[in-house]
Amino acid sequence: RTLEKQELKSKIEKLSPLINPMPVEFIGQSPKILEVISKIRLLKNNPQLNVTLLGESGTGKEIIARLLHQQEQNRSRPFVVVNMPGGGGLRAAMNLFNNAPRDGTALCAIVQSVGFDSVLGELPVRANEFNFIGRMTSSIEMQLVWHTSATKSLNDAKSRVTVVGATGTSSPSAIVPKLLNDAIGTKFKVVGGYPGTQDSSLAMERGEVEGTLKSLESLQFSNRDWLETTKINILWQLAMRPAPGFEHVPAVGQLGDDPDSKAMLGLIASTAEIGRSLATAPQVPAERVKLLRQAFQEMVVDPAFQATAQQRN
Repeated sequence: RTLEKQELKSKIEKLSPLINPMPVEFIGQSPKILEVISKIRLLKNNPQLNVTLLGESGTGKEIIARLLHQQEQNRSRPFVVVNMPGGGGLRAAMNLFNNAPRDGTALCAIVQSVGFDSVLGELPVRANEFNFIGRMTSSIEMQLVWHTSATKSLNDAKSRVTVVGATGTSSPSAIVPKLLNDAIGTKFKVVGGYPGTQDSSLAMERGEVEGTLKSLESLQFSNRDWLETTKINILWQLAMRPAPGFEHVPAVGQLGDDPDSKAMLGLIASTAEIGRSLATAPQVPAERVKLLRQAFQEMVVDPAFQATAQQRN
């Protein structure tokens, strides 16, 4: 029997490169690629940690997953791809709620609209049952329009039809422009169906639509040249109050012509306050949740962590 096990192990090792073709290394050496590599290495000594990768098709999620598998202690076992097509953030929240182990090993930077979506029935989870570990920052989204658009401000959007791209039907990119149409008389026309923000951003650059919704973090980190060369105008920001440096951009939470519209816009804008919040699955033992929260608090005050965050932003 021992001999049979050795022969089986030998066969698995020979077949493994065919089952699990792994890139030897990243060719790219850009700062963003090096950042990805450093994050992968952080997980090297956490064999029981569950990792959910979010992103649009063709953005390299499977490559990252293969590299994570390659450095695991169990890398000789088959690598199986499990795709969950659809709205990435919503799918991740559903997976955390329904399928993740109840031991605190599955963590997710949960979609910021989780409470709003669950109350409205757009997300079939009970948001109050998640165990929230901590909040790193707010997440403010900006309604951009390309510099070629005749719409330069929110007031302009009240006098002319402005075509904006949207992703999922329940995403802020689709909901907020329609709410503003009803609440303050803008004339946004929403074109949905884009798989993700990257797609709607390309559509904006190509002239298919005039604008798209993009997070302030992404704008400052990935598209800083748009700000520096005035390739875009910002019509509004999904927040209760303007972000520092963007005080001239109207905040949705401060808009509305009557108490009902103010309350409606304030509710949707409040999702920004949830921001980048870390959560684990329901039913995790209280003592484990306490330890995770303690570790999170220690992390955010760590000088090395703060320096890395400052460098990124």
